[in-house]
Amino acid sequence: MTILVDSREPKKIIEYFDENNITYTVGALAYGDYIIEGSAMKMVIERKNIFDLFGSVKDGRLWKQLDGLMNYSDYRRVLLIEGQIGAVIAMKRGTYPQWIGILSKVFTTWDVEVIMVPDFGSTLMLLDNIYRKLDGADTVHATMPKIKKRAKSLDDEYANIVMSIGGIGEKTFAKLAVKFKSLSDLMSATQGDITKILGNKRGEHMYAVLHHVYGDTK
Repeated sequence: MTILVDSREPKKIIEYFDENNITYTVGALAYGDYIIEGSAMKMVIERKNIFDLFGSVKDGRLWKQLDGLMNYSDYRRVLLIEGQIGAVIAMKRGTYPQWIGILSKVFTTWDVEVIMVPDFGSTLMLLDNIYRKLDGADTVHATMPKIKKRAKSLDDEYANIVMSIGGIGEKTFAKLAVKFKSLSDLMSATQGDITKILGNKRGEHMYAVLHHVYGDTK
């Protein structure tokens, strides 16, 4: 059995699959981030970091992605949310009523199951166990996988700065990084350059944040 993995997913997932003998193929998926096809069940999973979830609601990406999952008519469709709602509220990136509103719309509009995990390690553990169960394993891994930690590189710092802007998640940052190799490049970009990649709404917001003067309420 093979897991199909979207090419824009983090490299750490691929490294984990290699280390744990999980068979996979990487490619550009039209919809979803993972497709797992077992003899008893087929599943398509859309993974969302909770901060990106809120950003994707604001620009409408989430609704389009859920519409896309409906193309898998004979699959079990899953929205996997990674992270803690408390962190979103603490950082003022969203509110609890907004969170309830998102869940309510998902449950009442799309035939999609929602699974929440607290962190990236739990995502790996879940994918590992789903893969082994659908592959016919009698037992599953019951311990949290070990993730090799490394010191943050300058690439990581650049990514963290950009992804701290509302509506910018891992996949969106990857698109930006192809064009803008450094923070200096991004700061020097015109609004038009940014909107070509992000679209008008997100592009205008990012440009405004990059050039905002702190304390200026205009």
